[in-house]
Amino acid sequence: MLFRPEFLPPIRHLREYLTVLTPLLAGRAVQMSGQRYRVQQEPSVPPGVKPPPVLVAALAPQMLRLAGELADGTALGAQPWT
Repeated sequence: MLFRPEFLPPIRHLREYLTVLTPLLAGRAVQMSGQRYRVQQEPSVPPGVKPPPVLVAALAPQMLRLAGELADGTALGAQPWT
C-alpha cells in the first residue's frame, strides 16, 4: 500500500496558511476550517508586541497577486538552482 498525502495546489495551500498565520502573529483570534487547516485559536501574543512582517517568495503571477493581497512583501530573487 502506498501512502499519498492529500495534494493541495500551492496557491490554495499558501492562501490558507497566510489566512491563519497573519492574524495569529497580530494577536487576533482565528477560526477557520479549510481544505488543509482547521484552526480555532485565541491570540497568544503578549499585548503591545508588534507582529513581524510576513514575506512570501514568489515569481509566478498568481503567487505575486496572493502575496500582494495577504502578505507584507515579496521576495523576488528566490530562484531554484539547476
